[in-house]
Amino acid sequence: MKLSFKYVLFKALTALVSSLLVGVYVLIGESIRYWGTWHDPVMGSIWMFALITQFYAIPAYLLGGVPCSMLIDSVIYRIKLHSSLSRYLTEFILYALAGILLIVLIRHVFKSGTVVVIVKKPTPVADALRLAFAGGLPALLFYHTSILLRWVTRQRVLH
Repeated sequence: MKLSFKYVLFKALTALVSSLLVGVYVLIGESIRYWGTWHDPVMGSIWMFALITQFYAIPAYLLGGVPCSMLIDSVIYRIKLHSSLSRYLTEFILYALAGILLIVLIRHVFKSGTVVVIVKKPTPVADALRLAFAGGLPALLFYHTSILLRWVTRQRVLH
């Protein structure tokens, strides 16, 4: 697999669009959570919460998501899957696993107690589920954003 400027630019664009979608997701989720108030008791404005999410999402996608995505693309390129369904399922699983591994790595590096939701005494199962959602869902969002952008631009970036 040849690493081109166009390919890296496409991955960076995917990371930026994905981080914007995460911000929209957080904005919608928080506005539903505090329906009609537009005020989060912890963060203040829900808009500020979405903006702070961007502060964390953009570097996470650019520094973690793009390299992981490029690694997954090179693995998929080498194993040469012939069926579209098998390629999709393999990439789906690899992206989810990469996201979970990345959030575990980030958690270990920053030695934070919990991810996403802070509770008094998280159980190991609850903690594992939070890690799966905090890492797996953004990674799958990146993957599906990449598919959508590839379809919209109607170009094959990888091949």
